[in-house]
Amino acid sequence: MVNLIIPHNLNDALERMSKQKLTIFAGGTDLMIKRRTQSLGLQFDHDVLLISELKELKTIIADGSSLFIGAAATISEILAHPKIQDLIKAPLREIGSVAIRNTATLGGNIVNASPASDVLPMLVALDARVVCRSKLRGEFKIAVELFITSPGRTMLKQDELVTGIAIPMTDFNVFSTVKVGARKANAISKLSFFGAASFNMDKVIDVRIAFGAMGPKVIRDPIIEYNLVNTKLKYWLDMALPAYGALLNPIDDLRSTRAYRKEVALNLLEDFIKKELIR
Repeated sequence: MVNLIIPHNLNDALERMSKQKLTIFAGGTDLMIKRRTQSLGLQFDHDVLLISELKELKTIIADGSSLFIGAAATISEILAHPKIQDLIKAPLREIGSVAIRNTATLGGNIVNASPASDVLPMLVALDARVVCRSKLRGEFKIAVELFITSPGRTMLKQDELVTGIAIPMTDFNVFSTVKVGARKANAISKLSFFGAASFNMDKVIDVRIAFGAMGPKVIRDPIIEYNLVNTKLKYWLDMALPAYGALLNPIDDLRSTRAYRKEVALNLLEDFIKKELIR
């Protein structure tokens, strides 16, 4: 029989995780789908550790230069926070319905490691890091891009718990986030785009571009971004579209085709450049 364990605090949770393999449960919006069977209902292989009410995992701290979001903070709680930048909130608004956002957590979204995640392109583009902790190794951080190793898989070990997400709060003049799905709400992405840039006159100081649901992981190329920073805006289309055209090699699956994904991704990039940068 599977037991439900409600830890007293974070240290208690880590102590229990160091002694046995547990299924970690926060919002459960992804986990419930994975564990549901038609004949037997919900099926868990291990005892369930409920972390949704641990106050240490609900903290949100925005100090001007950095942002820390506790792993168990719900998407709705993040959206309601007055100090979080809109470029971070924008892709969060694309997650499911209001009911799902009231329960789902950012930490769970990352650990779920879905290639079609609405928030991963933004997190990868902004150099976000996953904050982890274990009883034996203490606290450590891993870039989101490295933390997710393949669809549904991460670097997380059995006794390690994601406690939060750290995001550098960089000022950008413009940003764009687009989710392409079968319908506006409650749809899994066919592909997604996130772009952000800061500039002065015709000189771009910083640019971040990432594509989601195009392959097993988010696609971002810092080398292309670096070259674009050193290119005058009037030449961006001539440089960016061929560069990303060569980079993007999307997949075929049940939701969309390779050709469609690539064409739409490049169109979204072109729109971002034309509407936000070349004015």
